[in-house]
Amino acid sequence: MPRQLTKFQLFKQRLYLWVLPLLIVALLGPFVEWDGRLGFYEYTVLFLITWYVLIWILIFKGYAFRIIELATLIINSILHLITTYRVTNSAALDNHHSPGSAGYWTTLIYIYIFITLYGKAGAIYSFSLWLLTLFVTLAFWDNLLFDYKSHFSQYMLANLVYILFLFSARKMIKNYTKAEILEEMAYQDQLTGIGNRRHLYKTIEQLIQKSNTNLSVIFFDIDRFKKVNDVFGHTTGDQVLVEFTTLISKELSKDDYFGRWGGEEFVIVSKLPIDDTIKLAEKLREKVEKHTFTEIGNLTSSFGVEKYKIGDNVETIVDRADKALYNAKEEGRNRVCVFKDQ
Repeated sequence: MPRQLTKFQLFKQRLYLWVLPLLIVALLGPFVEWDGRLGFYEYTVLFLITWYVLIWILIFKGYAFRIIELATLIINSILHLITTYRVTNSAALDNHHSPGSAGYWTTLIYIYIFITLYGKAGAIYSFSLWLLTLFVTLAFWDNLLFDYKSHFSQYMLANLVYILFLFSARKMIKNYTKAEILEEMAYQDQLTGIGNRRHLYKTIEQLIQKSNTNLSVIFFDIDRFKKVNDVFGHTTGDQVLVEFTTLISKELSKDDYFGRWGGEEFVIVSKLPIDDTIKLAEKLREKVEKHTFTEIGNLTSSFGVEKYKIGDNVETIVDRADKALYNAKEEGRNRVCVFKDQ
């Protein structure tokens, strides 16, 4: 039975399923003009094709994912060292001027190392393979031509740069991803997945700084939500909040900012004119009223609406929208009220 894969493993699974067929096609290329003779190179290629086909099937089915990765890494590393030995030995015997096409795929090995191994382990393994490659070649160094030595030196320096780059890039991506996750957690409501109060505060503040005269705030909540928690329990109450959030989200445009202020209170920041914002609030009120919530049945919600006024800050505009919501409650709930100056 296949094990459950992590998100990163699922990403790698999709990557391997695309890349392996391309590698198989590339390996089959030289056989187009094959003369029928089988040597070390042909046996190696046939082995790799067979192996890649086998692991493609296993990866597709999700079996032994980690074992396959590590086995493939070891096999490719051994074949890389054997190839280095054969190419260098041949160059020493036949006075070749360069390693030829032997190093074309080396970079891919180092990339694969950093995909398979994590952090310092990838750097240590890569550098170890690089050193072994160097030692294999140094064994023939005195018998190699100057041109070959020059090509090989450039090849090794380039590979060292690749290793350092891959290690640095992986570290930077990891740190960047971690920072993104932390930022998302700081501005996202963990229960509903929408923005939290901090996110709403920042959004309203930024819109005010842009002098957006059409800025309006809808402050609303679920009527008698405490009763839902008391009768059905907090778990059901949380489910209602998630269902409520989904219902509201479907009715909003990409220009509307929706977030949870706290508890059963929510805020929508709209860039529509105040009359259109009132219509939006009324539309949402009707949607909630007509919706049948799982396990609960029907619920209602009350809305307070207020527009931006010159000199407003986040607290003042939200406070007036909150007072409008209070008025909606006082007038019997399940209605939309616009703030009115006393």
